[in-house]
Amino acid sequence: MVIMAENTKNRPLNINNISRLFISLILLSVIFSSVPPAGAVESDTGSYFSADYIQEIIDNTPATNPNLLEQARFNNTTVAVYGRIPALPRGNESYRWFTLLQGTMKKVNEDGKLEPYLWDNGGFIIGYGCPSEMIQIFVYSGAEYSDEDLEAIVKIVQDAGKEYGIEDIPIIVESNALAQGYINDMSAKTEPAAPKTIPGVGLATCALLVMVAVFFVRKSKK
Repeated sequence: MVIMAENTKNRPLNINNISRLFISLILLSVIFSSVPPAGAVESDTGSYFSADYIQEIIDNTPATNPNLLEQARFNNTTVAVYGRIPALPRGNESYRWFTLLQGTMKKVNEDGKLEPYLWDNGGFIIGYGCPSEMIQIFVYSGAEYSDEDLEAIVKIVQDAGKEYGIEDIPIIVESNALAQGYINDMSAKTEPAAPKTIPGVGLATCALLVMVAVFFVRKSKK
């Protein structure tokens, strides 16, 4: 038996085929609109930056200042000082140090071992993080806490630092009279930033979809 191919040259395009085609094009639009720019590198925040931009950040990272801990001892708000800051030059070495500190505080936050000591949970810590080359922990001046409590929170940070290869992590514990005067830069549970995409790709694709849809609708009516 010979099966003859159906002649569809002059047959109107079925509306279901148009719908399936339109949906397929939409899916392609979504895929291509989320493609990062060529040569982009994903940062720790989830955003995409060019390799040159990230290298510029690394090259411009300032040198560390080992004297900051000693200077902090003369501050009337300083409760305690621990560890030491290594003398590192501007650029890759200091950038690496800041990255290790950020990683340490991220681990502290993920482990949740400081949670019982936080102000919102009835504790005395009102903030913590690493805005510079050492760890800072802020405690409420009006709260009651013992030396054992202080040693406990410091040990949590020290243990996390050792997992990142920091044996004598620099920590400054400071007192503040405002119970909500600081925001924990590593304890806030926020979603990572959405990746940056190629500008104009989504808009151009949408315009193309409209043109294709109009073309096939007109063809189906002939």
